[in-house]
Amino acid sequence: MRLVKHWVRVRGQLTIPAGPRALSAVGWSNESQSAAEAMAKERLEVHRSRLLAGSNAPSSSYPYADGRPLQEEIVQTVTGADGAVAALLTRNAYGALVLNCDRVLFIDLDFANFVPQTSFWSRWFGKRGSHEDSTLAHAQRVAARTPQWGFRVYRTLAGLRLVLTSAAADARDPFWIDVLQTFGSDPMYVKLCQSQQSFRARLTPKPWRCDFPRPTLRYPYASDGERAQVEAWVHRYERLSERFATCRLLTTFGPRDTLGSVDRIVALHDRYALNGDLPLA
Repeated sequence: MRLVKHWVRVRGQLTIPAGPRALSAVGWSNESQSAAEAMAKERLEVHRSRLLAGSNAPSSSYPYADGRPLQEEIVQTVTGADGAVAALLTRNAYGALVLNCDRVLFIDLDFANFVPQTSFWSRWFGKRGSHEDSTLAHAQRVAARTPQWGFRVYRTLAGLRLVLTSAAADARDPFWIDVLQTFGSDPMYVKLCQSQQSFRARLTPKPWRCDFPRPTLRYPYASDGERAQVEAWVHRYERLSERFATCRLLTTFGPRDTLGSVDRIVALHDRYALNGDLPLA
């Protein structure tokens, strides 16, 4: 997993003919907070120099296009039975908790990518299969090619989430990236897994689906005041998200034997993501 421990944001100001302009830059490091701060200051000066030279090119809106580690705060470190790090819980840019792990395969399938096909009988009677049925049938066909693999299949608001339970994966191995592509997982998700060397699953609802605004500040926070604002947002968001579920267990494919290491991650996922029959968000 390419998530890093230390992030720092520094702010500055630049006076240009159009007037004063606020600047901000972030730095990161797995070594120390001071190393992250040094990088942030260096990047701030590079940004300042580019502006003075007349360059105002926007940064990429694709958060991992340049291979940088994801700019997310590590909320919890989960260790396995051997004491090694098995998963990390992070808070993403819009405030949801995300499960990151490099040994348990999570596959996301969006309904929009699997338009239901009209069969002879559905044409005759004027009926069409649902997006869920079409996507589930596709997942079953692909899973059947490797019958020794077992999957848990969850319904999300906009698609399906599959978890491979009978084998350990390795996010650094191109084979598992090929598996994601074979199932038809979202290309952006596949690129993210490949770039960050981890599989991901959102554990808590998207705030706008709960009729709640996104946080206005981005990690890392430049001051204690900014952190306090975000913590207040998180408190309200968590209270509201109790009324929703992120996904719902739909079915299983293949053998039901689960590896112990996978079972611990699945239990963690279910504790956060499942919430009975409450609305999906």
